[in-house]
Amino acid sequence: MEQQTEDVLLSIFAKLTAYDIIRASFTCRSLRAVVTSAAHLISPSSNVSLLWKVPTERPDCWAYDPSRHAWLFFALGFLTPFEVLYGDLLASDGGLACLEAVQVTNESNSVVVQQAVVIFNPILLSKRLIFFPQEMPVLEAVGIKYNGDSDGYELYALVQSSETLHAMLRCASSTSAWTFMSSVTVAEGISVQSRTILICNSVSYTVWMKQGVPKLFALHGCEWHEVKLPFMSEFSIHRVFLMDVGGILHIVRVKYDMEDMHIARLRSIYIWRLQTNNRMWVKVIKMGDGLIRAFRKRITHAACLDCVGKNGTIYFAVRGHTFWDVLVYEMYTNRWRWMEQRECHDNSMVIFEPSVTAVA
Repeated sequence: MEQQTEDVLLSIFAKLTAYDIIRASFTCRSLRAVVTSAAHLISPSSNVSLLWKVPTERPDCWAYDPSRHAWLFFALGFLTPFEVLYGDLLASDGGLACLEAVQVTNESNSVVVQQAVVIFNPILLSKRLIFFPQEMPVLEAVGIKYNGDSDGYELYALVQSSETLHAMLRCASSTSAWTFMSSVTVAEGISVQSRTILICNSVSYTVWMKQGVPKLFALHGCEWHEVKLPFMSEFSIHRVFLMDVGGILHIVRVKYDMEDMHIARLRSIYIWRLQTNNRMWVKVIKMGDGLIRAFRKRITHAACLDCVGKNGTIYFAVRGHTFWDVLVYEMYTNRWRWMEQRECHDNSMVIFEPSVTAVA
C-alpha cells in the first residue's frame, strides 16, 4: 500500500467510509500523512455514530462504528497540556466534539482558574482551547454548529447570571471571541435539564424543567419564546431529548411511572416532529408495548435513560451498575436493535459524525 501513488490512494479512500479511512490511516505514518494532507478531497462518512468519554483522568473516548457493530478506541493524549482538567462531553456536530475544560495555572504565587471548552476532531488530531470570559457566570449548556470547511463553526453557551436571569453567548471559530446574543428571565423553579444546546435552522433550542415537567425554549435572533410541548402533564416523569433530522426539529419524549420513591419504570418512548408550516407537533413513532416489556426484562434496575440522536439514528443508553445497555432506533427503516454492552462508568456521550475534513 505504501508504494502506491497519492492519486491512487485517494481514489481508494473515496470509496471507503470515514471509519475505514481511520483504520487505514492508523496503520502507518505515510497513509496518515496522505489522509491529513488531502482531507478536503475525501468525502465525510454519512454514518452517525456514538462517541463515549472514558471516565479516566485522560479524555480518551470510544466511538461506535454502526457499519460493523464494533467499537473503536480513540486515545486523546494530543489534547494535553497537563494543566487542563477535562469534564464531560457537551456537544458535537460535523465531526467536531466539545469537551468541558478548566485550566489551572500559577501566576505570582496565586492560582488562576479559567473555564473553557475544547473543540477537537479525534481523527485529524486537531484541537482548540476556547476560554470563557473571566467574569462569566455559571455555565449551563453548550452547543456547536459546524458550517462547513470554509465557514468553520459556531459555539453557543447558555450561562446563568442569577436564579432567574440567563444569557446566550456566541463564539465564531474565526475569532474565538465570545459575544452577547440575548438574555431571558424565567420563572422561579425553572432550571436547565440538558447541558447540550441544539441549533436547528439557525434557532437555538434548550430543554428546561419545572417540577418534573419539561419546557422547551427557543432563541431566534434576539427573541426568546417557549415552544409548547405535546401532551405533558405533572402526573408522570418526563425527559425530553432534541434531535435535528434533515433540518427539522424532533423531540424524543421518555415517560416514566414511579413504582416507589426510588424506582422509576420506563412506560413509553415517543418521537415527535415539529412542522415548519404551522409549528404544530406530529407524532412520528411510539415504542411498542412488546419492546417496552422486553426493555424492562433486560433492564432490571431503575431505568436511568439517556438519549442522543441525529439524522434519524437514535441511541438510547441505559445505565447499569458497571455497564451500559444501548438500544438503537433507525427512523428511516423503523428498526430497533440492541448494541453490544459497553463497560463504562460515565454517562458522557454525544453523537459523532466521523469526518476527515472538519478542523477545530
